[in-house]
Amino acid sequence: MTTVVEGLYIFSADSFDCILSHIYTARPPSPTDLASHLRALPPPVPAVVYLSDLVPSTTVHTLSQAGLVVCITSSRDGNSLAFLTFLQRVLDILEDFVGSPLLATKIESQYSVVAQLLTEICDGGTICNTEPNALHEQVETSTGLVNKLFNQVGISPAVAPALGSASTTGLTNFKSALGPSSTNAIATPWRRPNVRHTSNEVYVDIVESLSLLLAPSGRPMRYLARGSILCTCKISGVPDLVLTLSAPGGTSSSQALGIQRAMTFPSFHPCVRLNRWKETPGELSFIPPDGKFMLASYETDLLPSELNQDEVPSKNEKVFLPVSVDLRTGLGAKGNEFEARLRLDTSFPGSRSLARPGAGSSSSRAAASVAPFGFAVGGGSSSSGGRSSSAPTLDSVVVHIPFGENVKSVADLSASRGEASWVVKPGSSSGRHVEWKVNTSGKDGSGWLASGIRVDSLTVDTKKSRGLGEGVRPYKGVKYVTVSRQGVERRVE
Repeated sequence: MTTVVEGLYIFSADSFDCILSHIYTARPPSPTDLASHLRALPPPVPAVVYLSDLVPSTTVHTLSQAGLVVCITSSRDGNSLAFLTFLQRVLDILEDFVGSPLLATKIESQYSVVAQLLTEICDGGTICNTEPNALHEQVETSTGLVNKLFNQVGISPAVAPALGSASTTGLTNFKSALGPSSTNAIATPWRRPNVRHTSNEVYVDIVESLSLLLAPSGRPMRYLARGSILCTCKISGVPDLVLTLSAPGGTSSSQALGIQRAMTFPSFHPCVRLNRWKETPGELSFIPPDGKFMLASYETDLLPSELNQDEVPSKNEKVFLPVSVDLRTGLGAKGNEFEARLRLDTSFPGSRSLARPGAGSSSSRAAASVAPFGFAVGGGSSSSGGRSSSAPTLDSVVVHIPFGENVKSVADLSASRGEASWVVKPGSSSGRHVEWKVNTSGKDGSGWLASGIRVDSLTVDTKKSRGLGEGVRPYKGVKYVTVSRQGVERRVE
């Protein structure tokens, strides 16, 4: 199954006006036809859309961000995950070159840079180069008077030497546009050469997103944590780093068992040495790109037992949630009232407990069927290797109780803690719902991960590193964050 990108489009999210289109191969649909089909879909636009009425039939992959909808099309069967990953890389690259947040005005004003990027990242429909550091060496980003003129007429600065005389300057620019020769090629394509920083530092953020589905009885039916290891590296020269991870569940003879159970379906940046990981699970040895990048991603199944087992889980196997919600409907004399109860639990496993903030409730005269809610758990940083004695903190809790279109309004909302309000968003996926914001407080801490993964050490191999300098000891920081943005859903009868 090949991944062939036939066309790339950028639309505005509100009116689907085409901001930019780029054809790689074959005959993809025109921006007008594609926009009319996407405009007819109910919001939000699905990530994968199959348009059978186009000739030829086309699969469209979309990604929305900052008021823009980025689409790629393909008339061939392909791996949807590869297409969506490519879309995310395109957005990251555009933000790196054009600036964040990514706006239509920025794309239009820097058309020459965007056109060069789209040409470099994909060749004839084949994804070839999505490393920002390598693209910085290939794409001309100067803002001279001539380049401003090219931006206005839509011509890439890469063709500038062809418009001038065969002078020495023109020849030099032409060679620069062609890129470095094979003899001077970068040994590590994801890292720029001759990197210099006045303050050498590296930060590691491990972020996990929870997805939980609860049955009406309260028993979890699905409990997954999708994690990402994000790095920000600002170290001179070519550093060689070793990041050591650990997780509960290992034995005294094999600590690798814990990390193997916690990190299922891992995916790594090309800079990671896979042989080192296979030999010693938990050790990530790599030469990092310069700047921000995703080092690895993984998935963790947090269910203590299989769903078809009738045994009650032991105390150590019970599912821990910082937030739990209970919804009761059909209350009151007319049966048109409901009550939502929220329990906050900050006794995070493996961390020092904070005083429990307690519970709250919200009620009104209406009926609800599903109660998804979101929460975030964040923390501070450590300069040693991730170990910190401060406890995690529960940053924010927001409960959403959705209603059907037949419910026009909800009256007499009362919350024992926080603020509850009736929200109507026409055309939105959330539609009509009660939003309950609960204020929480706590000390800044090291954070908490549902999978229990921790950073044991982050070291710089001075023997393998090049150009770091004598006696340079980079500052190292680690942060853990667990989030769930409407990813926890409680079913009701």
